[in-house]
Amino acid sequence: MEKKALALREFIKRVEDKFGGSVESIVLFGSYARGDYSEDSDIDVLIVGDVDFYEIMEIVTDILLEYGELIRSNIIRARRNPKKERQLYKNYPN
Repeated sequence: MEKKALALREFIKRVEDKFGGSVESIVLFGSYARGDYSEDSDIDVLIVGDVDFYEIMEIVTDILLEYGELIRSNIIRARRNPKKERQLYKNYPN
């Protein structure tokens, strides 16, 4: 299996092991998602969930040291706000 794919699998495994149910999704984007990557391309991922930036960077660093592959991660915290959801439902009746 390609080294980049192994690095990505290991990254996902470590993030899921570390944060468990706090991760809603991990999405591949950028050149690998489009299929126009080169040998020097990094791996771009979006993590949706309640995760700690610094702990993610530790995982990124470990993967870089172990596999020689850079994973650039962006984080979106997925926090629900029930009050805003109720307001949205009020504004958009069935």
